[in-house]
Amino acid sequence: MKHLFSIFNVVAALLLAGAVYAVGWAGRAPERPESPTYVLSERLPVEAKVYYLNPSTRKLQAEARNVPVVQGDQNPQGIAAAALSMWSQGPAEGTLRPLVPADVPAPNVWLRSDNYFVSLPEAYRSLGYSVSAEHLMLCSITLTLLENDGLDVTFLVEGKNVSTIGHMDLRQPLTRQDCLDL
Repeated sequence: MKHLFSIFNVVAALLLAGAVYAVGWAGRAPERPESPTYVLSERLPVEAKVYYLNPSTRKLQAEARNVPVVQGDQNPQGIAAAALSMWSQGPAEGTLRPLVPADVPAPNVWLRSDNYFVSLPEAYRSLGYSVSAEHLMLCSITLTLLENDGLDVTFLVEGKNVSTIGHMDLRQPLTRQDCLDL
């Protein structure tokens, strides 16, 4: 019994007890984290200027509209999509005129850096507009999207590059400068 409590045996017993404790501690179930609370479905109203045709002046005129957007003004992609949805529905004021018929669907829009990409539905190719009417329509979309930020708007048809939708050349993106005369 004299060698039972030697320094070697005491240190070995302490190491064994420490190892058993470490294995037990490492094997315990992790704490369950709290579930995050998402508010992505909450739509906040954001004021956006949507451009329509003023028939008396034959110029584009902005109409302030409150558009419901997920995450409010922190979501420029959502603001652009909601503004184009409002654009396709037509103006709320009686003096302004829409630039597309009510049965034509709204275009899709994507934002990449400072550049907007607008995918027009195939129905826009069969509207039968003149060059000036197409220019008014595309500039109203461009001015609506570039009201707050952005550099240019590239137009696609059904997500594909096309040279025209009838008469207007769509190979180059439109900028705010291209629509100053309207």
